[in-house]
Amino acid sequence: MTWKEKHCTMKGISREMILRNFGEEEANRVYPQMQTKKIPRKNERTAFYLEKLILDFINEKGYATEKDILKLAGKEKEVNLKRILGEVIEKYNLKKVRANKKLKRKLFIKEKGYPYVIMSQNYPLDFKYGEIPDGILEDEEN
Repeated sequence: MTWKEKHCTMKGISREMILRNFGEEEANRVYPQMQTKKIPRKNERTAFYLEKLILDFINEKGYATEKDILKLAGKEKEVNLKRILGEVIEKYNLKKVRANKKLKRKLFIKEKGYPYVIMSQNYPLDFKYGEIPDGILEDEEN
């Protein structure tokens, strides 16, 4: 997959981002001086927390935006979010798309503009107002 398909940005560029998105071999090629370094425990905890926030938003609203996530996690976590986003999208079969009028109506997005939305690949976009799509509110255990 390419840089763009993995939703990588220059803001999040680091060995950790390349390691998470493209694997250890590529990370060692790009950062040969850091081959023995592991991802710090603090970054692992932050990644777990951000991943949980993304999934909670998707389970609750059907989508998540970076703005929503950073509102809860704190603006200082933006770089961490950029580093893990591609990995989370691939791991949970999600997609990141630009909202349009139709999508904003279906997902009940009230914010101004047309933000990028992180949502499930197989999210049913043809449900009617008041209906809850199957599988959206399932517990994590199922």
